[in-house]
Amino acid sequence: MRLALLLCAVVSFVLGACAEREKVVFVCAHPDDLAGPSGTALLLAEKFDVKVVDFTKGEGGLGEAGYRDGTTAKLRVEEEKKACAMLGTEPVFLNEVNFRGREAFAGREVTEDLRKLFAEWKPRAVILHWPLDTHPDHVQSTAAALHALHLANLKPEIYFQEQTTQSRSFQPVYYVNIGRVKEKKDKLILNYVCQEAEAIRQRKEEDARFRGRRIGCQFAECFGVWEGSVPADRSVLREIGAR
Repeated sequence: MRLALLLCAVVSFVLGACAEREKVVFVCAHPDDLAGPSGTALLLAEKFDVKVVDFTKGEGGLGEAGYRDGTTAKLRVEEEKKACAMLGTEPVFLNEVNFRGREAFAGREVTEDLRKLFAEWKPRAVILHWPLDTHPDHVQSTAAALHALHLANLKPEIYFQEQTTQSRSFQPVYYVNIGRVKEKKDKLILNYVCQEAEAIRQRKEEDARFRGRRIGCQFAECFGVWEGSVPADRSVLREIGAR
């Protein structure tokens, strides 16, 4: 009897270890947009299969010459891969372009690309840019993602990340205490060398301190929600300790 129980326990452990983890997808407009919610992403990656989709490669991030010869896109892709490796994932890049005169757009082709990804992954949750961000690429990436989810007939939990200098009229619903992973978040952000990584790190630390004060901790990130998409008794953010 004891042997049978032991075998059952071993089988249960192996099956549990091999079971596919639920997926949480971040859809970002550019490489480095992940910097803001990266503390939450690190916490989620401990329990979930985190996926990162970049709407563009940030082609215009270093001026026209780097856009024209492709060096900026190449550099920013490599930086994003290093950052995402800390989440145990490989970023997926779509084909929209981040450069003046060729701004990203939530067109049919890119929406279909997202639909295919969502249909394959069947995410439990999707984290997007706030629809009222001042950066048009943020708005377009979110519009495409929401339409793609509709076309895929999927209804995951939908959250919105905050970009404090760009998110207008942001409405926080969940606050995530990121104190335990703050140092790791700093290291992740420092991968974005070409975009002045240390300056980004400092800004995000100030943001996290401000949000942390709202819930009585040192560092926090906050998120809005798509009304009705998050069940009252089941939230990926609640599962990592969000308030």
